[in-house]
Amino acid sequence: MADTPTLPAEVMHSRRRQYVTHSAFQWKYSLTAAIAVLVVASILSSVQFGMLHQQARLRAANPESYFANVSTIIFLFGLGFAALTALGVCVWSIVVTHRICGPLLILEKYLGELGENRIPNIRPLRKKDEFKELFTTLSTSMGKLRLQRSQEKKSIVAIMQKLEAVATSCDEQRRPNLEKAMEDLNQLCHDINSSLGEDCMADMSERSINLTSNEPAMAS
Repeated sequence: MADTPTLPAEVMHSRRRQYVTHSAFQWKYSLTAAIAVLVVASILSSVQFGMLHQQARLRAANPESYFANVSTIIFLFGLGFAALTALGVCVWSIVVTHRICGPLLILEKYLGELGENRIPNIRPLRKKDEFKELFTTLSTSMGKLRLQRSQEKKSIVAIMQKLEAVATSCDEQRRPNLEKAMEDLNQLCHDINSSLGEDCMADMSERSINLTSNEPAMAS
């Protein structure tokens, strides 16, 4: 009998559903909803039981008197209570979803800026907003990326300064290649400045012009 093939442990683990992925967030609203349902059901049951008990006492004290149909009263009370509960749940849902959708909308904006090669400045969330841990991680990552881009810009500027020094002393045959390299580096600096949200480096863009203007002096 052939052995039954077994799947790798990673595949088996990926098929298991993990319903609680963010325990603090999920348990917070799950328990809040459960407690709200329990409180509403308890209030409704208590009031209806009190109404039935009062109706029974009145009938026992005066059997010949006329009393309104208790079933109708309980139905109308339950209907009104359900309407008020639905309104309360609607207001609570708007408040809760505002704390969730607000950060998600901001996160979508930040991702759009990253897609356009701009590093966003992460602002802190409001006091009762959700996903604070996510935004803290995102802010730290964007800070590291911004620092890395700034260091890259400094390295490029240093290389351009060296190329400028070489270009002023080299022959005219090699000068166009050096100027083209400086233009490419200058464009790279421009792109980095755009991603950092900083102004372009006008002094670096003028270096090629200065080199060109120095050609007669070099020729003489």
